[in-house]
Amino acid sequence: VFLLVIPRFDALAQTAEDVLARRSQLESDLKALETEIEAQRKILQEKQKESASLERDIAIFDAKIKEANLSIKARTLAISKLSSEISAKQKTIGVLSSKIDREHESIAELIRKTAEIEETSFIELVLSNKSASEFFSDVDIFTTLNSALKDSVDVTTENKEVMTEEKKQLEEKKEE
Repeated sequence: VFLLVIPRFDALAQTAEDVLARRSQLESDLKALETEIEAQRKILQEKQKESASLERDIAIFDAKIKEANLSIKARTLAISKLSSEISAKQKTIGVLSSKIDREHESIAELIRKTAEIEETSFIELVLSNKSASEFFSDVDIFTTLNSALKDSVDVTTENKEVMTEEKKQLEEKKEE
């Protein structure tokens, strides 16, 4: 019995597409807000050049309030964007973690099967009344198990490296 672990990338692809779409929307909203902020700054500069009047002062205060509100909106959008990216990274880490767990289970099973085969001595093989084809079949199974064990270790190592990178990126996003 061989355990094969087939990774499911469709869930990651869908999540990545959702994150990219959300990110694109947030970036366009952020650009629009930055444009409005710049427009309010220009209005503020123009009003400050006008003569000192009550209307000018009110216009200046209104422009400052609008600029502050737009800055708050821009920061809120940036935080929302980062939150969605962090959420996507956490999902990816969860998927990778479960893959690693499955690979560990596969490795354990392969090690048990390999140990069973290795425990059989040559004399036991000769006295077991097995034909030459059965003997070579067992040797082939042993070779296949060792190959599967190596492949499983390689996949686990690769998944751990990817998960470490994802965790590093997650921490960087949290620090932003």
